[in-house]
Amino acid sequence: MRQKRRGTFGSEKVDRTSPHVVLMHEDPQMSGVLCYSLATGVIHIGRKNGDPVPEIILPSIGIKPNHAKIMLLENGLFEFSVCDADAALNTMVNGKTLPKKRSKILNHLDRIAFAGGMIYIFHYPLLSRVQKKIVEQNASENEGMEINL
Repeated sequence: MRQKRRGTFGSEKVDRTSPHVVLMHEDPQMSGVLCYSLATGVIHIGRKNGDPVPEIILPSIGIKPNHAKIMLLENGLFEFSVCDADAALNTMVNGKTLPKKRSKILNHLDRIAFAGGMIYIFHYPLLSRVQKKIVEQNASENEGMEINL
């Protein structure tokens, strides 16, 4: 019987059934090995001299000290946002630049690409349950609208 594959974050194990991001690497043996849990509700991304010190450190040119963050919203969805317009120019989600508001609600298996070719995959296996709960909570507002999840 095969066990669930687990990644590491520092010395901790990351539960791959909870929200997390995984590094995709050009080396197939490294791809999927580094995982960062979103259990705390927020994860900062940037250079090692950022304040606060980011959990994901990217040493590439074009990365700001506090480049981006992924944050849990009150409704249970995760929002990816960058610090400023320059950071937005060096960051893409699913191959597209960020909208003018410099943030995007993440979906399961979204790809986040940074300057220097670093790509992370956002995993949220239970996202459809969270979305269904949001729709049910807003049922009175959505009455008469057809919504396919």
